[in-house]
Amino acid sequence: MSMQRVESMVAEQARDLMARTGATLVMAGTKTTGGKDTGQPAVVVAVPKKVPLHELPPEAVVPPRLMGPGGSVPTDVVTMPRPTARPRRNCPEVRDLGCDRAIARHRPLVGGISMFHARWPWCAEAAGTLGAVVRDAGDGRLVGLTKNHCLGLAYHPSYGRPWFGENDPSRVVVHQPAVPDTGHPERDRIGVAKRMAPLAFAEATRLDHPNGVPDEGFAVWPFPDVVVKFPAAPANTVDGGLIALDAGVEAAWGMLDITAGPLPFATRAEVVRGMPIYKAGRTTGRVPPALGTILSTSAASTISYGDVYSRLPGWEQDAVPRFVETLAAVFTGQMVFAAGASGGVTNQPGDSGSVVLGLIGGQFKIIGLYFAGAGTGYGLFTPIWTVADALQIEAYTSVRAPAGAGPRWFFGVACQVTGNAPPAISQGAVEAAGEAAPPVTVEPLPTGAAVFPVRHRADVMQVVAEDNRLTHGAAVIRLGVWPPVPGYKRHAACLTFEDLPIPAGVEVTAAALELTVSPQALHDRRLFNPQQDITLTLQASALGDASRPRNFDDWNAVPGTTAAVAWSLPRDAAPGQVLTSPDLTDVVQEALSHPHWNPGSSLTLHCLDQTPLTPEEPALAASLLCCGLGVDALPEQAPRLHLAWRTVDASFEFVQLCLNAPAALPVLDATGKPVTRYGDVAVDTAALPVPALRFDGSGDYLSVPQSDAFYPDAEFTVEAWLQFDTVPASGASQTWCGVRNSGGAYTPWQLQLVNGKAQFLVANASNTNFSVLGSSVLAPNTLYHLAGVFTGTHLALYVNGVREGIVSFSGAPRTLVSPLGIGRAGDNASRYFSGLLVALRITKGVTRYAGSAITPAPYPFPEA
Repeated sequence: MSMQRVESMVAEQARDLMARTGATLVMAGTKTTGGKDTGQPAVVVAVPKKVPLHELPPEAVVPPRLMGPGGSVPTDVVTMPRPTARPRRNCPEVRDLGCDRAIARHRPLVGGISMFHARWPWCAEAAGTLGAVVRDAGDGRLVGLTKNHCLGLAYHPSYGRPWFGENDPSRVVVHQPAVPDTGHPERDRIGVAKRMAPLAFAEATRLDHPNGVPDEGFAVWPFPDVVVKFPAAPANTVDGGLIALDAGVEAAWGMLDITAGPLPFATRAEVVRGMPIYKAGRTTGRVPPALGTILSTSAASTISYGDVYSRLPGWEQDAVPRFVETLAAVFTGQMVFAAGASGGVTNQPGDSGSVVLGLIGGQFKIIGLYFAGAGTGYGLFTPIWTVADALQIEAYTSVRAPAGAGPRWFFGVACQVTGNAPPAISQGAVEAAGEAAPPVTVEPLPTGAAVFPVRHRADVMQVVAEDNRLTHGAAVIRLGVWPPVPGYKRHAACLTFEDLPIPAGVEVTAAALELTVSPQALHDRRLFNPQQDITLTLQASALGDASRPRNFDDWNAVPGTTAAVAWSLPRDAAPGQVLTSPDLTDVVQEALSHPHWNPGSSLTLHCLDQTPLTPEEPALAASLLCCGLGVDALPEQAPRLHLAWRTVDASFEFVQLCLNAPAALPVLDATGKPVTRYGDVAVDTAALPVPALRFDGSGDYLSVPQSDAFYPDAEFTVEAWLQFDTVPASGASQTWCGVRNSGGAYTPWQLQLVNGKAQFLVANASNTNFSVLGSSVLAPNTLYHLAGVFTGTHLALYVNGVREGIVSFSGAPRTLVSPLGIGRAGDNASRYFSGLLVALRITKGVTRYAGSAITPAPYPFPEA
């Protein structure tokens, strides 16, 4: 009896055999007798538990031999649990096997590291593995290879429609490392899903069933029709997906802690039963010295994709804390491996997506894609040739590109690829995916008022107490807790508004939280569960990136504001209704006044349930279903924080001139000093995000009458946001602010452009000029913050927050002899400025900037 004949029999009869007998796995293997492997080829049938034959119906009995067109084949029955395929958030206690390394941030990307998608609901607690970097055979781009169920679970719409499935890859954002591990939701994004092999499910839970869903607390579920079966669902061959890497994300050959070299795909003839295999995964890291050995190169199995979940929106009314989801798919054409004696760890949740390696001819090659297993006993993987055919990929082993594919990036240097001629590259080389990232542009500070939506990120939205972790869905603000949990602080929700570009010291003039009640109840029959109105208390906290909470305990450790606002939510809110909180000015002001607040910090609103408990309802459990909390929701549907504020200058009493470009003429100074316009100085509202004053370099300037306010006889700071039309490299100079008499002999002080560099000059009473010249040549059509600082003993010059020079000063500063000129050399008709002036500020009596690096004041400058 040949193994090839057994493999044919598995391919022909495995699915029918699983359906009749309840087998979890059918594979081509060898028969075991008395605990010893006889070496006789046989169809091995794995069942969860062996049952005496007299207790089984005849059709459920595995016959001793299977009959087929080519004759009969012996069978063998073994005990194995049903394999499962699901990601995992928490890292099991196998850190000695490499978990800490795998969940770290890796650039360039390599195989065997933590990743996951930002798609509700699994994204709140799950993580998977980026298996390897491969090449899309269609467009030649580098892509990440992982599992379908690590990318949101694309499904065949005719056979099972899981409520969390995602058939639009562009909506699946991928991070490395996974956000629940150590990842950051913005900085660690690596791309989006490119394509996924859809899965056809043989059975799935009907989450819209009127009687609820199966629960682990019931021995027998009384509503069998809650699970729908799809007998016509075709067998699956691949659980796989690709990640389209963002521009500028670097990717490399190799596998974490196994090899730094290229990983070619193995051929079918190179993979045989009994060969040792290797794997590096997010949870187990590398399993040394080998993962195990191949038991079978031809197997079929029913894979469980279901999980045990905490209660989700609207199910609290059933008084059942958790439910078991049924979701299963049949796979054929798979390979099976068993743990080696030295390995001991095979299937740990989170390792899904790992590629399986074989050491063939002294070189590691990819032989398959791991996706399911059962504990530490055995696991399943898909042959790489099947994966390559389904996803249209090829091994990334040499730098080459199809004709006309455009530029590629090697070592950060652009190289134009022509035809299929590969440029030389060493084994450890790094290739960047896509084109170079665009340059960073300077944006003005939003002023006056703005609306900030909750960032679509699962780990900032909701906390549930009973499992001491974040929820899956984050599509509901959950209030109260069922059953009561000692010490529960009754956090209902924590809504985080990230990266607010609001400077410290602003004065909040209005603030309110706005929620839209969802018109889609997500299989729930009510929007509210309680029999009374909900009472919330809203507090706030300021969060930096380093202190970003990741679980329930972390949230409770974050100090909230002393200020608080009560908010009563009606029980009968209608779908689509917008709920607006009372004014939160005091709450938000306290958070923004925190000493650690900086532009780009995060503001979190804590919604605490204060609904009075009654004897009839001693432990109220309530839910408010809101739009826009899922990662796929539109920003305009998300909870919104409406803020109005004004920027306040703590040193405004020392400001002698504050001139922000107006939206229309005339030009006004915030301190009340008269400003006279000469030439055709005009307002330009198109060149920059905010209005600017345009000077053409020929007769255009502003003048402010001579004043003691402009004497540099104390600490003195003059700063401006401006942009040059031209920057002469040598010879001609431009002055954008300063005092100089018409004769040109005396220059008390001025800021100017000399030989393409910024210069700050102050003269003493003995007519000695002291000047500091910048080190960088300024570029035309580029917005700069330039600041000259005079302390009485030193002059310093800052360009975009970097101190480019500092010199000593001696003597007393020279007194003024002419008006302040803006756009030319004081009262001297020369050195006209050509460009855009956004804002100009002169401060006397305090030194605004000190040190080698500073944060420039945002523009426009505060006028109070």
